[in-house]
Formats: sequence, structure tokens, C-alpha cells
Amino acid sequence: MPPLVLNHSSRPVVEVPLIRSCFRENCVHWTDTQGQRIEAHGAGLLQSPLDHRWYWYGESEKYANLWGSWPLNESARHERRAAVRQAAPGVNLYSAGSLEGPWRFEGRVLSQWMIRARLGQNSGPWIVERPKVIFCARTSQFVMWFHLDDSEYHFRRVGVATSSGPAGPFRFVHALQPDGLPSLDMSLFHDPGDGVGYFVRSVNNSYMGISRLSADMLNTTGIISTYSVLEGMAIFRLANGTYYMITSHLTGWDPNPLVLLRAAGSTLDNPLWVNMGNPTGHQTSFNSQPTFVVECRDVSGDAFFVYLADNWIHAGPRGLKDAGYIWLPFSFGDQSVSLPKKWGWSMRNPFANNAPSHGRTQGGGARNRSMRHVNTAGLAAGGVRVTEPSNSHGDSCV
Repeated sequence: MPPLVLNHSSRPVVEVPLIRSCFRENCVHWTDTQGQRIEAHGAGLLQSPLDHRWYWYGESEKYANLWGSWPLNESARHERRAAVRQAAPGVNLYSAGSLEGPWRFEGRVLSQWMIRARLGQNSGPWIVERPKVIFCARTSQFVMWFHLDDSEYHFRRVGVATSSGPAGPFRFVHALQPDGLPSLDMSLFHDPGDGVGYFVRSVNNSYMGISRLSADMLNTTGIISTYSVLEGMAIFRLANGTYYMITSHLTGWDPNPLVLLRAAGSTLDNPLWVNMGNPTGHQTSFNSQPTFVVECRDVSGDAFFVYLADNWIHAGPRGLKDAGYIWLPFSFGDQSVSLPKKWGWSMRNPFANNAPSHGRTQGGGARNRSMRHVNTAGLAAGGVRVTEPSNSHGDSCV
């Protein structure tokens, strides 16, 4: 519950939490309930069907060089390897009662030793990126997929892990190349319409491929559609069934113009993607790369979608080690979709003119319309007018 403050008339006023994205190097980094910096990059978010809390899974603290400088002495080199394996990347978890926070650190729910227990004690250290978790109703398991690679990015696999609860710990199940193909940047999409899970990835950095997940969500069942090579993929779906994907080009850690794709087809088997361009209208997309999209409802019950992204190297003087977060609401117009830059905004009323200098912050224009009031005939598959928000994954985020 946000704190109460008094105005000049002595009437209690609820201080509204604002989302303040990290657009540049002098931003205030987001912290957890213990005052520690939130380290959960390349994130996937899930509202658990068990307790309805929000769970934020992400990569632990980023390092520009996984190994660091190698000592010359052979015994010291062995010690260095062991130390790096111990401290190497894993998956951190934070939870909150709402997306506004505050976020509580739940611990590292997937670590290097869990992976080495299956792949060999002398293996690694492993790169762990883009963790995404979905709940499999058939098995009552929380299933995590992540990009699993070696320090040279030659392994090109995904790791799959499971847990009986959203807070883990997760048990590493296997590493695989989905559908027998090398996999790099990746994401999951749990369709709110039919509950089917999908896996989308860069196939060997040659093209983007989408596959359905198996019934237990531990494997894929074959590629169903492809597109030009992209990365940082995040799929979402409107109430009328229209699929969107926000994604980016391949430029390493450097930001680039986003790409918003809209499906003219009715399924992901034949989406007929239409390139709608860069919704930010900014050459580096405000220094962001997409990682996930969450559907929410504001205090009026209207649905809206939140773009979750990383600012990899322009969030502090230490570059990648200072990686920060950018969260923005998509604005759906009658004929367009945009991501306007907002220095401070509220999930309770995401399209109001929120003043950046007031209100409690999670971490650190013109008035738009919610999905309920937008005629998206020009944006929807088959020219369907969207007049109601989705009723599947649009739980309140506040």
C-alpha cells in the first residue's frame, strides 16, 4: 500500500507510485525491499495462478567478460576457473503483490551448480540468458526456458528447468537444440486464448523460428513459421486474437531501432507478419532492447500492454555492469501503435500526463487512450474492431 501524505488542506492523499525507466547513464537504478539493486535482466514475468503474486525472473548481474583475465600460473588458473563457475550467471527472482512493487528478492532460483549437476561438474561456466517461465496446467509445474551457451556462444542450446512452485528452486531437466536446430536469443509465449505455449528464437542467427511446445512444455514439436533474423522477441495478443511481436535487430549490446510486427494471419502457423516499423520513433529506441510484454488492467479495468526492456550499456558509467530497465505502456491509436517516452508514469492510469518529479518511484505528452476506447480496425487481423480488453491475462497490475 502506498504511503499516505497530507496536502495543504490536511486531507490524506495516496502517493501514486511511478515507473521511472532508466533511459540514460544518470538514472536512478531500481532497488528491492532491502535497498539492493535489482539484478534481473532479460526478464520474464509471470503472475502465479497459485498465489496471484507477480514473479520477475531475470539474469543475475551482468559481466562484460565471463572469465576475466587469466592468471599465468596453472594452479591459480584452476582456482580461477572454480571461482568463476561458482559466481557465474544464474537466474534471480523477485516477487511483488503488484507490478508497481516493492520487489522482494526471493534468491537465485537457478545456479551454475544445478546445470553442472546434469552436464558435468567440470563443464562451464555457462552463459544463462533470457529466462522465461510459464505454468503448465497439465503437469502443475512451473517451466523455465533460457538461452544456455558457452563463453564463445558456440553451444547454442536452451536449458529447461521445472519447479512445483513459482519461487523455485528449479530443477534443471535438460539442454537441447529445439527441433534439432542451433538456438540463440529466445523467448516463450503462453497464448491467453487457448493456453498453448510457443517458443520463438533466433535459429543460428540465420532466421527467426516459432515452434509449439509439447503438452508438458518441456520440448518443441517442430517449427511452424519463420521470419527474417531478429532477436529480443516478445509476442503478445489482443482481445480480438491479433498477434503482435516487438523485437530488435542484431547489433550486440548496442541498441537499435525496434521492429513491431503485426500478424495479418489468424494463427502463429501462418502469421503473415506486417512490419509496422519502430514504435518509439527513436534511432536507438531510447537505448532499449525488448525482453517481454505484460498485459495489465488499470484501476478502471481497461486493458493495456507494458513493454519491458533492458538498457544494456547506457544506464551507468560501468556499461554492461550497470544495465538498467525500461518499462513503457504501448499506446494504440486508430491506425498506429506507439511507444512514447515517459519519464514517470503510473500503472493505475498509464496514459495520464504523469509528472516525472512527483510520486514514489519503482526504481528510479499527450493523453492516449486505453484499449477499451480505441478503434483498432486498421491494426487487427481481418479488420476486427477491438472494443473490449482481453479477459485472459489482463489481471490488475496494481
